[in-house]
Amino acid sequence: MKQTGHAFIAMAAVWFAYLVIAFTLAADYQEALVEAAEDLGVSDNKLPAEAIAQVFEQHTAGSLVGLPILFAAPAIMLMTAFAVRKHWPSAFATWSVRTAVVSAAIWWAYLLIDSGSYLGPDNLPPLTRDIDVLTVPLVAAASAFALVSVIAAAEGLRKAGVVRRAARIASALAAFLLVAGLAGTFTSGFEDPLPPIALFPSSLILGIALLRSARKEQPPAARLFIPVGQRED
Repeated sequence: MKQTGHAFIAMAAVWFAYLVIAFTLAADYQEALVEAAEDLGVSDNKLPAEAIAQVFEQHTAGSLVGLPILFAAPAIMLMTAFAVRKHWPSAFATWSVRTAVVSAAIWWAYLLIDSGSYLGPDNLPPLTRDIDVLTVPLVAAASAFALVSVIAAAEGLRKAGVVRRAARIASALAAFLLVAGLAGTFTSGFEDPLPPIALFPSSLILGIALLRSARKEQPPAARLFIPVGQRED
């Protein structure tokens, strides 16, 4: 239980860490993207690949600093879904794994397509040239499947009788963010995608609840026990 709790905490932490980096180490890069979008009269999610490539050239370090986190996020989500299925197998847990796999595949595909912009404005791969059209649907789809995975995992925990109250809250919150986020995507005319940061609250709730539950289940004697070899004289 403790390992699964840590996995959910890691799911939340990875997106919090990315936000911190975006507003600190990558602040100039993010500002350059916004300025490029304003110059072209489009949203920053609709920037053409040529403009993105130019920003990458001017702010290479800023664009790369958060990339490892973006690639790692789906792996952490998969690890979490597999942990839930391993410890509390159910149909819900199986669907959590399946939707996590779909989400990870979409997200990694998007990152690889977007990374083609590092080749420069004159050497863009075919799919990268359509990044202005692909960004919103790919990000929204990856985020949606990830939220479904969290909902399924929460329902699997609730069905197994584990952290029922927290699982119910996390599931309802993720469902609300899923519906609201997709509604926002459609009503904006596909200008703004459902963001992956929507995973943060439900993942954090489940992680904290599992860690607290694991702490309560540990016998007091086990928590206070000190191996003989480690006792101080």
